[in-house]
Amino acid sequence: MAKEYKDLKDFLLKESTVFEKEEDTNPLFYIWAVMKSVSGKTDEEIKSSQSLKALFKKLRKFCEKYKSNTSKLKKEYTPSEFLLRFHGQPTDKMREIMMWSLDMFIQSMTKGIQSFNDWREIHDDWKAFCESEEVQTVLSES
Repeated sequence: MAKEYKDLKDFLLKESTVFEKEEDTNPLFYIWAVMKSVSGKTDEEIKSSQSLKALFKKLRKFCEKYKSNTSKLKKEYTPSEFLLRFHGQPTDKMREIMMWSLDMFIQSMTKGIQSFNDWREIHDDWKAFCESEEVQTVLSES
């Protein structure tokens, strides 16, 4: 008997080989796995990466604080578009693509914010995340 899933998200959450939680459908998380995968890392290496675990811990805090903003990204991006962007690129170009993608993410997350103070808060927190040791470590490994 074939397994049944209520929708695509349910399938991804139950069948993902890298993530075990909702991160599987959140581009803020899976973009890092795509980059590492294209760099030649196996699913096991990605799952066991201590630097990714540290980055994801920091990213979870950001996502919890800005849940309504980060949820917008699931509708705008897919894993395949990042795979296409990273595929066949040298390491320095991958870093450039990642930084461009992170810039696109903050633009998407802040679209529609009417308050300057609200915009500034999420923007400053995102900038701090992007400049964090955790992000820089993962970027240097790829």
